[in-house]
Amino acid sequence: MLKSTFDISTGNLTYRRPNAIETYDQLELDVRKAMHPCLESLCEKASSIDVVKCIMEATKATVSGIYEDANDTVVSMYLNEINNIAKRIRALISKTPVADREGCTEELLDILKTIPEESADIQRLMEFLRKKIGLLNSLEFRLKDYLDDIDILEDFNKK
Repeated sequence: MLKSTFDISTGNLTYRRPNAIETYDQLELDVRKAMHPCLESLCEKASSIDVVKCIMEATKATVSGIYEDANDTVVSMYLNEINNIAKRIRALISKTPVADREGCTEELLDILKTIPEESADIQRLMEFLRKKIGLLNSLEFRLKDYLDDIDILEDFNKK
């Protein structure tokens, strides 16, 4: 039998007499309502930690060239795209003149090695991944333009 309890329906813990409790089910519902925001916050933090860990592992694998496609989640789609763009960039780098390869490779590695803040929430992690994809796309387009310019110059010199 309850001798006393706390009112948690308002988010504040205040003393309440047992006769003010309508039913045990209502008490349970009040407790669940009060705990729900806290549990949601904990769930989001745990998800963020898992995503950061996944991103860091995928980053290491991509830099090493041993990345394998991840599961079909939103984060995995971003990580798979990052890996695909990195592969295309590596192929373009191999076509550039030897003197230019080092700078391009350094830039690629700088982009790939960036990691998110460990305390970032899911929204900031998704923004981090989108930004990384944007930087990689930019590098890929610059390399393609550069190689196109080289082809034009070579064609001009042949004439």
